[in-house]
Amino acid sequence: MFKRGFLLLILFCLGTNIYAFQFSFLPPQDTLTAKQWTLEDGLPVNTVGQIAQDSVGFIWISTYDGLVKFDGLNFEVFNYSNTSEMPHNRTTDVYFQNNDSLWVPLEYGGVMLFSNDQIQHFGSQEGFTDSDLTQIHTFSGNRMFLVTNAGLYVFEEGSFRKFYEGRTPGQNQVHSLYEDRDKTIWVATNNGLLHFSKTGQLIKEYKMKAISDDNRFLEVKRNTSGNIIVGTYHGLYELHEGQFHIPQKYEATDGYAIYTIYEDADITLLTSSS
Repeated sequence: MFKRGFLLLILFCLGTNIYAFQFSFLPPQDTLTAKQWTLEDGLPVNTVGQIAQDSVGFIWISTYDGLVKFDGLNFEVFNYSNTSEMPHNRTTDVYFQNNDSLWVPLEYGGVMLFSNDQIQHFGSQEGFTDSDLTQIHTFSGNRMFLVTNAGLYVFEEGSFRKFYEGRTPGQNQVHSLYEDRDKTIWVATNNGLLHFSKTGQLIKEYKMKAISDDNRFLEVKRNTSGNIIVGTYHGLYELHEGQFHIPQKYEATDGYAIYTIYEDADITLLTSSS
């Protein structure tokens, strides 16, 4: 029996032997050099959030005292004092779209876009929201999907619009997105699994119905067999003819919260806690 709080990794082997290999990504050397940068070196604070590298090689860092650009020697800080587009300094993430456009979410302040030597801010006055941003996805057609505490927004052709308005507050609480092969969008929410057309028209809403009264969906994917599979707080389910069920190979997940799903032709890998 697994204990509560234990990270569970479940591998379903489909008749294939699994081998583990270790590769060396660094050339052999006697020692590795580690260096630490602090306030004294030019960082605005000693606590940093997320880090990403652009196509030129610059390192971009989110902090609660501004956005930081690092060239390997010097730090350049973008903040409320020197960047008029920024409403405040509390940046929470850095996300590159196609290696050139940099999205920088703000804590309770929308999102910044650094692109083509221009800086833009998007908040409630620009058709977006001032609520916290939790996920960013790039889908086909270079469409950006941004998950916020106020719902799901899409950015295309230079402007934002809310992708859909949930019928209940739980349907605006999004855990996962999946773009299907036909460009339709599956949305796992706190109150149902929602399937939308490319333009945001609701195709169908799915609930657990007879299986459970808990309709919180944590993850959604299409597996290698071509079926939609979902992670929930009580197991991994497959959608078949409009109904959810646990196939035999997923029975070990019954009773576990399934947060992420990875699958290829040979294995299914899940992360869970219960």
